[in-house]
Amino acid sequence: MRHRKKHLKFGKGTSYRKALLSNLATELFRHRMIKTTYTKAKAVSSFAERLISFAKKQNLTSYRYVISHLKDKEVAKKLFVEIAKDYQYVPSGYTSILKLAPRHGDASKMAVVFLKESKQPPLPQKEEEEESKTSS
Repeated sequence: MRHRKKHLKFGKGTSYRKALLSNLATELFRHRMIKTTYTKAKAVSSFAERLISFAKKQNLTSYRYVISHLKDKEVAKKLFVEIAKDYQYVPSGYTSILKLAPRHGDASKMAVVFLKESKQPPLPQKEEEEESKTSS
């Protein structure tokens, strides 16, 4: 059973897992796409979505939380200024995983993790209708 198994262990210690997720998320935000193993892709996808949700709040506490997990201030700034603004109206599902062919050397399952394109909502038409009513 999978009760109380919150994260994947990768057969390593806690510091290795935290550093790995931090580095993968940093590169994901920098390049908007990374190629890695499928297991790491699943882990970094949920980690990155959590960071984007924090960045959408646009406050100092969120900024400090993101910097403590990314370790690169330029990427954190990009996350707050560009990426979080793109997903302002999207509640969740910022990343996507595509499976690839197995790696040649050891036949590991490979995958690509990328940030989805955000869809901005159309401008509200009520404002245009109100303007036309007031001008008549």
